[in-house]
Amino acid sequence: MDKKPKFSRVIAFGLLFPLLGTALLSVTFCILQKNYYYLPRSLDFLIRFFYDAKFIFLYIALFFFVGMVVRTIAFAPLRDAVAVSVSGLFFTVLTAMTSFVITLVFLRNDLSADVFGTYLYSDFLCAMENAARYFLCVVAAWAVRLFYSSRGTSPSFEKPYIVPKGAVGFPLAVSLAVWLAVTVCGVAFSSVTENAVGTLVYELVVCVCGYFIAVLGAIFISK
Repeated sequence: MDKKPKFSRVIAFGLLFPLLGTALLSVTFCILQKNYYYLPRSLDFLIRFFYDAKFIFLYIALFFFVGMVVRTIAFAPLRDAVAVSVSGLFFTVLTAMTSFVITLVFLRNDLSADVFGTYLYSDFLCAMENAARYFLCVVAAWAVRLFYSSRGTSPSFEKPYIVPKGAVGFPLAVSLAVWLAVTVCGVAFSSVTENAVGTLVYELVVCVCGYFIAVLGAIFISK
């Protein structure tokens, strides 16, 4: 599978759609939170629902985008691969920080300082974590590209695509494994983590699901 990636899809599904989806979910959450006292009690759950949905959407958008970027690094000309890699980090942070800005604009006068600070901290932390995940995946993808180049062989991305091998599956699996290992070390040496087991299970689920979503992104950009 050496078909040249479609960069219009990278822009559309790596930036435009994630920005739009994040904005819609964030605005919906903020409107519900802003009008908390006017909501029927039976609809209170919607505030938490859209708050959580925003972060789930950001994870899905991130990994789908990462799959497209890793596929591009493996098969695109050097100049295009560098451009997508660098701009992708900006896109990743921008998408996550969109929620931060919307929360700041909508809710700064409606919540206590503690609650407002918690919301902003969560948005900022999500942006930084997504940027770190993206960075690890891109570094691994470039290492694999250099490996193929040094050996004078062609990169591969073949069925079954979900197997962690070749120029796409292998760097994705390695980078997510590194992220999980860092998380384990962080939890092991942290004195503030309240639920260590829950945190590790959560990160494991994110990494495993993220791998499959990233593979879908790589397949998508190849079509």
